[in-house]
Amino acid sequence: MARLVRKVESSSLIETVEATIIIVVIFTIASLTLTTVMKSVTRASTFEVEARLDFLFYQLDNNEIQLPYEEDYKMSFIELFLDKPDGSHIVILKASDNKGDIILEKERWLE
Repeated sequence: MARLVRKVESSSLIETVEATIIIVVIFTIASLTLTTVMKSVTRASTFEVEARLDFLFYQLDNNEIQLPYEEDYKMSFIELFLDKPDGSHIVILKASDNKGDIILEKERWLE
């Protein structure tokens, strides 16, 4: 039997650099996409709280609730209060998570 002798050609330096660049570009695109998805998930989680704040302001505007107002809502703590107790008409609507970090804060003019 004859022994087969094969030479395996190695890649050149240029081919190795090109492959590395392609891998880095793909990784960068994937990480940017993941970052965008995570930001949209965070924004979607505050959407319900923002809708609740709008509804509470509607109730306050129609005298269905009184200031100061506090409630627990879906793992958030919501509070409504006057900016200054001296008769100003600016209402602060604040939502915070269980750790006390502010998720959302709005100011509205109360007529």
